[in-house]
This record gives sequence, structure tokens and C-alpha cells, in this order.
Amino acid sequence: MKIAVIVNENGGSSTGADNDITVDTIRSAFSQCGVSCTILAVPGSDIKKTAQQAVHDGFEKIIAGGGDGTISTVASALSGTSIPMGVLPLGTLNHFAKDLGIPATLDEAVHTAVHGVQKEIDVAEVNGHIFINNSSLGLYPHLVKGRDGLIERLGIGKWSAMALAFWRILGKFPLYTLTVEAHGKATTAITPLVFVGNNQYDMSLLELGNRTRIDAGELCVYMAQCSGRFGLLVFALRAVFGTLNQSKNFESSVVRQIRIDTRRRSLRVALDGEVMTLSSPLLYRVRPRDLVVMVPHPEE
Repeated sequence: MKIAVIVNENGGSSTGADNDITVDTIRSAFSQCGVSCTILAVPGSDIKKTAQQAVHDGFEKIIAGGGDGTISTVASALSGTSIPMGVLPLGTLNHFAKDLGIPATLDEAVHTAVHGVQKEIDVAEVNGHIFINNSSLGLYPHLVKGRDGLIERLGIGKWSAMALAFWRILGKFPLYTLTVEAHGKATTAITPLVFVGNNQYDMSLLELGNRTRIDAGELCVYMAQCSGRFGLLVFALRAVFGTLNQSKNFESSVVRQIRIDTRRRSLRVALDGEVMTLSSPLLYRVRPRDLVVMVPHPEE
């Protein structure tokens, strides 16, 4: 089988900065599985076009090595094709791999990517941009943008920058007036945060954002219910300590598609942790079983 492994060379794990995983280590792991592969280590900005080129070049299996952002980018190139995607969870959180039961260790993840079983799962999209985990607007995209700016300017750590960015945003208290249309009904909402998940997330668990399945053909939509700075602070602290309750702290719904409109011409939107600016309105929809991924055998 002709296999391509696309690795984000900007990621700490994939370059060996965090845990000694290098291109040679990855190649050795595949060799131990009895297969050869073409490893394409590229900058994050080149991942999508590299994946598209791999599809064009006739690779029969394409494996993504990196964090959720890298895996999501490769998935966007493979969605709608019959080419299976393998996953090497080399990021920090690896939510997608965890929800699919893909092992965290390199050797076991390689084994799953090579010898696992194929599973068809859903992807979601907003204004044509695909995501595999979730998308959000409001508080979170501003936090990520502020965090990255502080890291670049001050050279501080990721979590310190996030905390500082939160306190700065809290002073502005961003609230959005939205028109939300789903199931043929339009409603108006005022909220600091909207979360759209590819299938249902359990927002009450200590590990915020677990999914029991990614093939139910649905989106979950959560809108935060809080008003004033104190309410936003309490909401954020509950999120940090895993005590959010989806029935008390969110207005939730399950849909196949949803339209979110605002008076603003454009909005900052986070997709699988990456922030981009999209034109309003935002049109979300699920694409059922549009992506083939390699997962462990059921007995494993």
C-alpha cells in the first residue's frame, strides 16, 4: 500500500522538542510494523496543500501526525474521498484521537494507522470550512488571538498568556446579539460564547468536551447563559475546574444545520483551536460519515 505520513514540522512533539519524536523515530515505528511510507514534514501553513497533493499523487492511505489542528487540516483534504486517514496524536491535548480511542503512544498509534479497521465518521463545516471537533465564536476566539499575541510580544508561556488574555477580555466583556435559525425557527440570543460541536459533547464531565460517538449525523449547539462581568468570571472558573452543567449554564440544542447571523459584517471564529475571520452569517452543517479514519479493532 502506498502510504503518506504528513507531519507538522512546526509542532513541538513532531520535531522532538517535547518528547524526542522525530521523523526518524516515526519512520522506524512504521518499519517495525512491516511497512514503508513517505514522510512529508512540512510547515503548518503547507499541510493542506500537501495533503491535497498526496490525494492527487494516488496515495492509498494518508496519515496525519500532529495536534488537532494538523489532523483537522488533513481531514479537510480527505473529506468526501474514500482514502482512509490514520492519526498519530503528537499534539498537547489530542481530543480527536481520544474520542476515537486511538492510542497515545507512537508505536501503538502507528499500529492502529496501519493495521486498524476503517470507520466512517462525520465532519462539520461552517461557511465551507471543515472541522472535526468543534467551532466557537465569542469569548474563546478572542482569548486565543490575545494569547498568541502575548506569547509573541512578551515571550511568556501558553497558560500564563491565556490567563492574562482572559483578564484583559473580561474588562471589555464581549457580548453578542445573534439571530439563530434552526429547525425553521429564528430566535434572538445575547451571549458571550457559542459552541458548535461535531456530534454531541458532554459538557458536565470533568474533562470538558468528551464525545461518545462521532457518527450520529448531528451538531450540538451550546450558548452560554451569563450576564455581567461577574457572571462571565464564574462561567470561566467553572469551565477551568470542570464544573459546568449543560442544563444550567448553557442553552443547548441538537441540529443538523444552523444559521447564526449578527449585525457585524465578520466574526472571529475558532475551528479546532485555529482562529479565522468569517463573513456573517455563519452557516453550520454536519456532513454525515464523510471521512474514513483508522481506529483500533473492537477487541483492542
